[in-house]
Amino acid sequence: MKVFYILISIAVSFFFVSCQSGGSGSFYAIKMRLNKGDTFAQNIQMNMKMKTFTGESITKMQMTTTFEVIDSTPYGKDLKLTYRNVHTTMDLPKNKFTDSIINKANHQIIGKSVVFKLSSDNQIADVEGMDSIIRNSIIDKGTKFAIQENFSKKQLNNYFGLMFSLYPKDSVRVGDSWKGTGSLNIGGIDMAVNIKYTLLSVKNGLSEVAVDGTLDENGRIAENRMNIELKIYGDQKGMYVVRMADGYLDHGNYKMNMTSEMQMMGFKIPISINADFVITRK
Repeated sequence: MKVFYILISIAVSFFFVSCQSGGSGSFYAIKMRLNKGDTFAQNIQMNMKMKTFTGESITKMQMTTTFEVIDSTPYGKDLKLTYRNVHTTMDLPKNKFTDSIINKANHQIIGKSVVFKLSSDNQIADVEGMDSIIRNSIIDKGTKFAIQENFSKKQLNNYFGLMFSLYPKDSVRVGDSWKGTGSLNIGGIDMAVNIKYTLLSVKNGLSEVAVDGTLDENGRIAENRMNIELKIYGDQKGMYVVRMADGYLDHGNYKMNMTSEMQMMGFKIPISINADFVITRK
């Protein structure tokens, strides 16, 4: 089951943004409103193929979440996150029972909520409420792990970091680009990422933003007493469409391609991941 939560953490988190000029025409303020009482939702569909020395696995996942802004100040925001639906199918080498095990754990988090705090620059700074969920539930070790994974600060940044952080600090024109740098964890691998966002168009109340990300080649596995350096090559490319009226994400899609090579006990272990993501507001 841990394989699944490692895989779906690829829903990318990003970044401290600085603007670069280059466009023309009117200036637009693209900003997530996040007023107290606002509610919005996000549905993510993922199709992913992962290859390792053990074989090829295919994962399909659909996840629906809702957000409610319960506090809003100039210093930060408090948002209530609730999982409404999570369903997964997996085709793993030599494992016929993974789907039922994973979806049993998924069922335990449906309807559960935590509150996470956004800093003034829309970075997920803290998560509250996970301990209460675990304490008030009758769960086995696997389900406890699922809850801890899905509501951890690291995982929430992986799932939703881009949605909160793709916005430029200043107003931009069509054609302007702005850059971001940040960190994320993919498949248990810590790495850095460099992003260029570009405002492609503004029409019919929607802004189209291109996302062009490149993974830094220096990665590290630092879990379960391991500390292994490895080389990573990859990119994430796609587009997000943002509603100008309130700044919330309307829809988007992107592709992620990653290859890696890990040195272990004198052997080179290759890993490759290819994934398609489609994001809509529910």
